[in-house]
Amino acid sequence: MPGAGLAQVLMLTARDGLDDRVRGLDLGADDYLRKPFEVEELEARVRALGRRRGGDAAPEIVIGAMTINRSTGRVEVSGRLVELRRREWSVLEALASRAGQVVSRDTLQAEVFGFDEPVGSNALEVNVTRLRSKLAPDGPTIRTVRGVGYMLDRS
Repeated sequence: MPGAGLAQVLMLTARDGLDDRVRGLDLGADDYLRKPFEVEELEARVRALGRRRGGDAAPEIVIGAMTINRSTGRVEVSGRLVELRRREWSVLEALASRAGQVVSRDTLQAEVFGFDEPVGSNALEVNVTRLRSKLAPDGPTIRTVRGVGYMLDRS
């Protein structure tokens, strides 16, 4: 599996001294977040770590007729603005940053849903279904890989 063994470490701690932060980073943490924190900041830091892992920090992703602008949060398909909910955006960004690769359900759920959010058994499927509808007919296809996860076609 690509990227295996390249885990990112985000330290979540109540220790807030400079020496504690420096020591945590020196011991191998990739980022450090002090408690208390807002869930939105945690989610943003996890997404940033994911981008660093893949080396894909490009502000724009173009796949076929679809353009995703990470800086502005805009998605266009054949020049048509696609309005996305927050979770739909997260699913699309996770799949687009790995276009042509299968992304496991577990990976997507970890990237899309917050740690304190209750997640229904079909929540991911609901968001994927909505995305498919919003990207059609000109956008890339999201394929289901049975028993594994999803893949966004590169075309």
